Formats: sequence, C-alpha cells, structure tokens
Amino acid sequence: MSRTACILMKNTGRRPAEIAGAWFECLDRDGDDWQLIWNNFKAKRLGRRLPISDEEVQAVLGRRARLHELGYPTGKGAQRSSLPSRAASEACARPS
Repeated sequence: MSRTACILMKNTGRRPAEIAGAWFECLDRDGDDWQLIWNNFKAKRLGRRLPISDEEVQAVLGRRARLHELGYPTGKGAQRSSLPSRAASEACARPS
C-alpha cells in the first residue's frame, strides 16, 4: 500500500476503497483551504468533500507527480485513480 494511501486513511478515516477510488483531480480549493473529493460507495454518495491538511495535500500532489513520471495519465479529466490498483482502475470512475 502506498504511503499516500496510509496518510489519507489515517488522517481522514476514509475506507480503503474510498481512498483507492480517488482520481487525479481529487483535490479542490475552498478559499485558502483544500478539500479531498471522494466517493462514499457504501452509501452511494459520490463527489463528497472533506477538508484536509497541508500534509495530506502534499502527499497527494507528490503521488500525482510520481505517477506522471511513470507515464500514468495525469492531465485534466484523467479518469485513472491516483492510487492505482486493479480494483480502482477497473471500478472507480469520476462521478458525472
């Protein structure tokens, strides 16, 4: 499991599938604060927003940069998970 996934699960309390399903554009700003956009698959509530710390933001941005170096699609609208796994790649899509 990646360091980023561990940081997000520990600090946010999200389930592993919710973290694995985070797509590349899973961060958004609300003024000066960052939010993690995630899917609550269990309750079928997609596109949920959760305020996150700078540590979590830096972990996600670092992971995104690393995957870009490895050739994963990271541009705007990328549908791939920012924490690739077989299940996330096949089942986790961005809500419309």
